[in-house]
This record gives sequence, C-alpha cells and structure tokens, in this order.
Amino acid sequence: MIDHFKENDAIVSGKFLSPASISLTPEQLDQAIALSESLSTPAQQWQNYINILARMGVEQWIQKRVPQLAPIDPAFNELPTHENLPESLCFLTLGEVTLCLIATEMLYESAIPLPRTALDHQAHFYVWVEVLEELEEVTVRGFLWPESIPAVTNLPVQEDQTYLLPIDWFNAEPDQLLLSLRTATQAAASPLPATSPHPVLQQAINVQRWLANQLDQVAQDLSWVLLPPLSPSLGFRPVRSPVEEFNEVMMELVNHYGLTLPSEARGAYRDFQWESLALRLYVVTWQLPLTGTVPEWTLLLVLSGQPGIILRPGLRLQVQDEHQILEEPVLTDASQPYLYAQVIGSLSEQFRVTISLTTGSAITLPPFTFEE
Repeated sequence: MIDHFKENDAIVSGKFLSPASISLTPEQLDQAIALSESLSTPAQQWQNYINILARMGVEQWIQKRVPQLAPIDPAFNELPTHENLPESLCFLTLGEVTLCLIATEMLYESAIPLPRTALDHQAHFYVWVEVLEELEEVTVRGFLWPESIPAVTNLPVQEDQTYLLPIDWFNAEPDQLLLSLRTATQAAASPLPATSPHPVLQQAINVQRWLANQLDQVAQDLSWVLLPPLSPSLGFRPVRSPVEEFNEVMMELVNHYGLTLPSEARGAYRDFQWESLALRLYVVTWQLPLTGTVPEWTLLLVLSGQPGIILRPGLRLQVQDEHQILEEPVLTDASQPYLYAQVIGSLSEQFRVTISLTTGSAITLPPFTFEE
C-alpha cells in the first residue's frame, strides 16, 4: 500500500513515527485544552482532553492516508456530551460508519478497559488510540473487527463496569482498518438498529448466488474468492494453490468420511489474519434433493491454515442457527490440518460461524443465507 505521508511528517523531534502515528501541533493542544475546560467538570477534564487529542489525531491520520474518508466535521467543534457517554470514549463518524475511539495514555497492562455502556452507543469499529501528550503524538494501535464485538459480551464485567479486552484481540495492522473503512463506506452500510445492545456490521452472505457463479456484494467486500467446480487434484506438489488444496480436502472428505458432494456444489474461500494466525476458510454449499415438503440446503465449512501455518490446539469452529449450536469441532492435535463441519437447514434459515481459541478470543463471521 502506498504511504501518503510526506517525509517531514515521518520524523518528529529526532524520532521516526509509524504510518499510524500523527504529530499534533501546539495549536491543536491549546484547542483541546479549551474544549475540555468548557465541556467538562474538573474530574473529567483530563480524560476528555486525551479524548479530544485522540480524535484530532485519528481525523488527521485519515485525512492524510485516505482523504476521501475524511470526517464530515474535520474542524472538530464539539464533543458528544450526553450524560451516558463513558468518559474514556469518543466517537467519530465517517458517512454511515461510526468509530468508537478507546483513548489511553501509554499502556503498561495487557488488557484495555472498555466501559460496558460503550456497547449502547452504536459503533461499527472499536479503535484503540494511544495518546502521548508530552510528545504531542497520537498513534492508532489497533482495532476490533466488527465480527469480534459479540465476543466482548462473553467476558466478565469488572467492578467498575468495564470489560478488559486482551490486547491481542486487537488487529495491529492499521492499514487493514483503512481498508475496512473503505469497504464499509463504499458498501453504504445499513443503519444500525437503535435497540441493538452490541451493534455490528453483519449483513448476510448469500451463498445461493455461488451456484450461479456469482458473489454477492458482501462476499466481495470481505474478499471471498469463488472456486471452480470440484475436480481431481493433478498429483502432489509441495506448494499447492487454494484450488488444489480445496480439491484435495474435498476428496478426502468424500473418500474417508463418506461425504456426498454433488456436481452442482460450489465453494469459495477467504484468507484472513487473526491472533497471529494466517487462516483460510473454505465454504461449500448446495441445495439438497427434495425429500419432504420443505426444501433444504447445506453448508460445509473447512478451516485450515494458510501454507506453512500450523493450527493451534484448542482452535474451535462453531456453527449455530438462531436457536442453538449445531456443530462445534475442536482441534485437539497440532498435526490436524483442518477442522470441518456441515449443517443443514430450510431455505429460510441462516447460519452463523464463530472461530475461537482457548484464550477466549473469538470472531463471528457475517451469517450465511441461501436466498432465492
């Protein structure tokens, strides 16, 4: 990705800044002081001061890196002041997408506190921002993918009504945040439901389109790649393409596990980075022959590592409908190359897939549907 920073922005006071760092001017610090004094009680002034600097820095970072995503109100004239807003948070709106900025000073702990009430304030991304006020520097340290947010509510609530989010839950690649913001804004994300306790961008992926050799917009935005119809692998090679690996895994499931795979079945895969793992998820679908009064479809999932990656024992692949968990295979041996699960439902049903580790870290993918 092209770095749009100018050379003189990369060095401040003799030190190099990362592409996700931004230096603030004395004028911005003065403005933040004035805003925090006018909007806060004395007990809140310092945290609101840090919040304002965080938002100023993130706005400036976005303006430099992706100017088309610049906030509607770059002048930053006000701070949300409704009484239920947690002191340690501020929000930034980019079109239809809202960022919740979790502003901290230099962090010495292994977890980041997120106020429980933050999930009532409808954000699509939760972004950890480190503010080094003495150095006049703000850095985007990480962010949570939208599909990671439901896992937050599974954490215990602390006495101060916060969730302690492990640092390694956060994606530490700020360029991926910019890419996600581009994708979310270009897709004109649907407005968040006002009553949602933990709002997330969760448009469904319509796998029925795959049977017509098409990907819907949601799958395209999430970088799913449509696979050709199944065909036998042509011999063994040390480094295989995703198509060759897919064919080999499917044939193994057919020959050793009794899977019935019709010729009209179609699949797609997605590579993604999570918890220092490079993962690959294959998903295959087809409509089942009608045996009763209700037409049904099936979803087959195979979770593997990308080439050269060994999966961690304890890795879990969970598939559920709106009522219950249907399948939940767990990796028990590092020699296992993949996990797989298959579920069946009526054409009106959708399935949600969650990948988790023994650490409690988890991601939930957008639901899969089969819509005519």
